[in-house]
Amino acid sequence: MHLGMCPYGSGKAVACGTIIKFRLLPDGEFCDGVEVARNGDVLDIDFRDQSLPADFHVGAPVELQSDSEVYLGILQERRTAGASILVEHYLDRCQIKWIDDVWG
Repeated sequence: MHLGMCPYGSGKAVACGTIIKFRLLPDGEFCDGVEVARNGDVLDIDFRDQSLPADFHVGAPVELQSDSEVYLGILQERRTAGASILVEHYLDRCQIKWIDDVWG
């Protein structure tokens, strides 16, 4: 499993191969994927042999979720078995929980 530095948030090391869920914003259905690489602010994902909705097109706003992180970004490139997402916003789920605990 490849380890790389997370360019978002804390800069902690993260493992590529992380299972993620992704969807079109504002209300698309979640699909499963696997994070396969990070290059700066670009996250590459593999679709895990599933077909994506036709409206999953370059320039579309997307949300990606892992167990520990939430990303908001733009679909930069779509390939047959994957895509590249330009990450514009990152939230650590620990921070989200803390905000919910304080304000919830």
